[in-house]
Amino acid sequence: DIIFRTDVSGRFIFFNPAALKLTNYAASELIGKHFTELIRPDHRVEAERFYGMQFVKKIPVTYYEFPIINKNKVEIWIGQQVQSIIDDGQVIGFQAIARDITERKKAEEKLRYEEHLFRTLAEQSSDIIILVNREMVITYENPAIEKVLGFKAEERIGAHLFDHVHPDDLNLITEASSILANDKDAATLRAEVRVRHRDGSWRTIEVTANNIVHDEFIQGGLVNLHDITERKAAERALRESETQYRL
Repeated sequence: DIIFRTDVSGRFIFFNPAALKLTNYAASELIGKHFTELIRPDHRVEAERFYGMQFVKKIPVTYYEFPIINKNKVEIWIGQQVQSIIDDGQVIGFQAIARDITERKKAEEKLRYEEHLFRTLAEQSSDIIILVNREMVITYENPAIEKVLGFKAEERIGAHLFDHVHPDDLNLITEASSILANDKDAATLRAEVRVRHRDGSWRTIEVTANNIVHDEFIQGGLVNLHDITERKAAERALRESETQYRL
């Protein structure tokens, strides 16, 4: 852990070897330097405001995360717990314990990017894309649901995935989903089921589902629904035509 102390104005008066290693500054360069000089420029005002409130309100301990730029121009995110040093009722300085959280911040940024990418692709898709939790309750549904089944996406959040599945297809999809949810090595689920449209008619839907219960962030399932009603009707018509031809 990085340990340092500043005077009441925010200038370094003490630091441990870990602080020197992280910043790549020599001790003589760091003594007397204001803490904001290490903070990435676009975060300085916010950091000063945050610690200014700690000083004015005499808050005993705070926690804050921000990026610093070390002597080698490398950006490092730190999370630090800062304690006010109070003497006779007055704040006379600050002491902090900080930790390098760069890898965690990179992981968070990667997750935000992937989430944004997923939503962008999902909301442009003509197929219904659904995220469900372990209990098969819908946590996300893309806008295609309205075009295919007549429901608005927000109406279905919190509903069960199988709410509108045809009774005759329910056992098939329930059993397959149970296997998928409980076996992380299970193959991708593929099935054809009938799903009720908002107007009461039945649509034939090709279901593809993947198990992401063991994903650190999602812990559920990703389901893709593709409307094949017209294709199935065309196949039936072709079969009937072939039968009549044979006769």
